[in-house]
Amino acid sequence: MQTGGLHAIICGMDISSLIAELDNPNSVERRRARIELIQLQAAAVPALTGLLTDPRQRVRWEAAKALEVIDDPSTAPAFIKALEDEDAGIRWLAAEALGRMGAIGLRLLLSKLISDTGSGWLREGAHHALHFYNGMLSPQLEQLLRALEDKTNAESVPWAAGIALQSLEQPDPHTLSA
Repeated sequence: MQTGGLHAIICGMDISSLIAELDNPNSVERRRARIELIQLQAAAVPALTGLLTDPRQRVRWEAAKALEVIDDPSTAPAFIKALEDEDAGIRWLAAEALGRMGAIGLRLLLSKLISDTGSGWLREGAHHALHFYNGMLSPQLEQLLRALEDKTNAESVPWAAGIALQSLEQPDPHTLSA
């Protein structure tokens, strides 16, 4: 049985033709193209990342879904921007992707929360991403989560994000290092 990436090459389909299929009105064809792009992994990442700002919602969603599965840390900055997409589904996928990226996604997210205090969508996405660490949050991240939940005190978010970021950068003196 052929893999999707090999199948795409055998059929003469290149990345650009698969990308074009992400706007196909037929959901089966869009899904097929997305799966083949996922199977291409890193080769598809630059093209998919560029699509996160496409004017067509369907294309942005398909790209976000593919990139979420590919899970390439280089996409973290694009997912940070996608947290402010006008479409809630894309914001949700961006938060999920950042949550799965671990420390890379978390550091970028905290930095963005420090510098951008005006976006409610960003704060909602950050809240969702932090839930991937459920049960493993440091006291500083727990404090940030509470600040994100307090809709009446948005100005406390940058401060809490700064403390959380600082705690990530400083090793815990109570743990052994290798």
